[in-house]
Amino acid sequence: MLHPLLDVTDAPEIPSRPVKWGLGDSAAWLVFAQIGAAFWFAAIVSIWFGGEVPDPIPLGALFAGQLCLVVAYGIGPTITSKLRGQGLKHDFGAVLGPRDVPFGLVGGVATQLIVLPLLYLPIVQLVDSDPSEAAEQLVARANTPFLKFVLFVMVVVIAPAIEELFFRGLLLRSLEKIVGRWVAIVASAALFALVHFQLLQLPGLFVFGLLAGFLAVRTGRLGLAWMFHVGFNLTTFVLLVA
Repeated sequence: MLHPLLDVTDAPEIPSRPVKWGLGDSAAWLVFAQIGAAFWFAAIVSIWFGGEVPDPIPLGALFAGQLCLVVAYGIGPTITSKLRGQGLKHDFGAVLGPRDVPFGLVGGVATQLIVLPLLYLPIVQLVDSDPSEAAEQLVARANTPFLKFVLFVMVVVIAPAIEELFFRGLLLRSLEKIVGRWVAIVASAALFALVHFQLLQLPGLFVFGLLAGFLAVRTGRLGLAWMFHVGFNLTTFVLLVA
């Protein structure tokens, strides 16, 4: 008997015919996310700030700059599944089971408060940097109630939804078709960590990606990984904003 956390009874049924999407679709959306985001942000800087990048960049501009990532990571898998598959539920397991919310949130909080501090304990002895510095700088820009709400939406609502749909949905399942589930978990976690372009945070992001990938594969749905991500990011938000 499986632990309730790993119960697969709520997983979507396997479709009777193969889908047409694959690693090429994942790669295309990933490239679009990175290149498109760079050009889009350059356009925002040019229009909003006359071509000069302010330091620090206002939170509103950062929020607007995420549009390409929202399209690539959120809308991309949705379009791909609709045109070349059988829908988000069957293709990527976009289902929220009854136990996903409590178990996912608790797991995300525990990972943030227990697993990552233990992981970074030897790392901070070797480098003269604070792993939370980037997050602290981001939160420092949210100096009004409205900007705090904007940051909450960015970090706790949008990021978990679109990143789980892409990295643990389209990307992981595309890789799984070719290299198997365990290599797919590792590879998707590595890409998830790398595309954040934060060297010091890379080990933590990789471990997080491994855990989220395991939850997605083991349950056959994204709901648990999604709530795990929400709990993880929410903990950071509360600790830094409160």
